[in-house]
Amino acid sequence: MSKPSSSPSSSSQPKISQKLILRTAVFLFALAGLFYGFRYLKDKAGDFNSGSSNTAGDIAAIQEENDGAKLVIIHPDGTVIGTKSWASGNTDRDLAWAPSGRFIYFTSDRDGQTYHIYRWNPDQDDPEVQTGDKRARSSLTFPAEASSDADERCLNVSGGYVQAFDLKTKATPAVLPPVTQEITQSTSEDSGGMEAGFDVMFGGLGTAFRYARYCKGGAYIAAILEREGGEVLILQKMQSTDGKLSHPIPVAAGDHVEFDVNPKDGTVVYTVENFKWPDPEHVPAQFIKNNQVTYPYRHVVGIADPDAGPQGPVVISKDDKAAFEQPAISPDGSTLLLVEGPYDASTSEIKPVAILTLPCKPGGIAAQSRLVEGQATDPCWSPDGETIAFTMFGGGHRDLYTITKTGTDQKNVTNGKGDFSHPAFSPAMPTAKS
Repeated sequence: MSKPSSSPSSSSQPKISQKLILRTAVFLFALAGLFYGFRYLKDKAGDFNSGSSNTAGDIAAIQEENDGAKLVIIHPDGTVIGTKSWASGNTDRDLAWAPSGRFIYFTSDRDGQTYHIYRWNPDQDDPEVQTGDKRARSSLTFPAEASSDADERCLNVSGGYVQAFDLKTKATPAVLPPVTQEITQSTSEDSGGMEAGFDVMFGGLGTAFRYARYCKGGAYIAAILEREGGEVLILQKMQSTDGKLSHPIPVAAGDHVEFDVNPKDGTVVYTVENFKWPDPEHVPAQFIKNNQVTYPYRHVVGIADPDAGPQGPVVISKDDKAAFEQPAISPDGSTLLLVEGPYDASTSEIKPVAILTLPCKPGGIAAQSRLVEGQATDPCWSPDGETIAFTMFGGGHRDLYTITKTGTDQKNVTNGKGDFSHPAFSPAMPTAKS
């Protein structure tokens, strides 16, 4: 009698288990993909424009036209690239590179009479509008000092008040003056609260902000206030106590004030034309003679440390034969560029005759040299600190030039292609070749 056959082999069981494990792994992988995809979309907030792949060596500038002004990029070979949607009568202004160099931000009235904030990826033909309300914006500035979130925040001025601009959400929260205890939570619509806050904090110094910039890693804001008969530079500490900011520190005042922030230590270098006391009610006693207010100098370049106070003058001028404007500090913080020229009191303007280079420190004028002679203005540094761009009038045009930091190899880059102003090197560094 034959033996009964044995039961079927169980070898099929492992195959079934392997399929279940594989299916489970695929499911978990897909679930993870959905989760991280959702997080990515949330973080991007619908923004899939990653910016230009490479702008190293490019210079953004404003090209002046008879009927407006347009943003352009000037390549190292002199090629001038504009945007498609600019039309006759439009005015682009206030250009500012994002610190990564992948986008240029600027303001323009392209969509009507209001100056909105735009963003341009230089690899694309057209910029994208970033703000859509009825409030005009101006004076876009990114932090001078390197930081992990530098590409996410910038300041702008709207209605005479300082606002932040969140590059991700496109929100424009009020910064100066704050209208609530939470400094960065108020919105641009809180105009009533902003007016009251302005009068309380800044009413004795000026009537409206013109320009502002972060310094000391955002712990302070340096800002220029307009007032009757001129301007005043203030430093505002942004750390609040019980929801309130401390009083602003007036630094300098005059017919016209400009400043730059040192990218290495956050100090502020400023120029003043026709110096005036920031607080006319508190003039130092030694400068009151026969009941008349006197002044220590006519024009000045100075340095102020938000933490430590005034650091002393870089250069002073006691007459109108020499005045200074457009300070520009090198990326390593060591060198200062200044536009020099005689001051015309009738127009309250400098007639530029040279660009100076000098150490960025008190008394630095003693080691100055004349980098460029002529009607040269708008100096700016390349990100490696080796090259300087500027504009200069000659031959019927205001061309864009470059020169090395030592004053050699001066080149006319645009060579009669138009009239240019406000050049700014892309912050992007060249990619190392393998």
